[in-house]
Amino acid sequence: MAGHPLHPLLTDIPVGAWTLTLLFDLVGLIFHLPQLGIASSIAAAVGTAAALGAAAAGLMDWMDIDPAEKSVGAVHAIINTLLLYSSLPW
Repeated sequence: MAGHPLHPLLTDIPVGAWTLTLLFDLVGLIFHLPQLGIASSIAAAVGTAAALGAAAAGLMDWMDIDPAEKSVGAVHAIINTLLLYSSLPW
């Protein structure tokens, strides 16, 4: 994309989707609207799918950075992977 990294742009999608997930869950609980559970589930799924795309773009961007910055990117990827793994329902 004209020499700019794609990963930072793509991270807005999962952040927004997961924010909507939280909002739908809170509104559904406060106002007793169980039908918002479906919207919450869809937003969570969109966020997870977009996060996978952002991770793939992050890997491609990481391959093109200076060696001094690679360790920061590697730590970022490891922490995010561990957080995603810990949030899975198993």
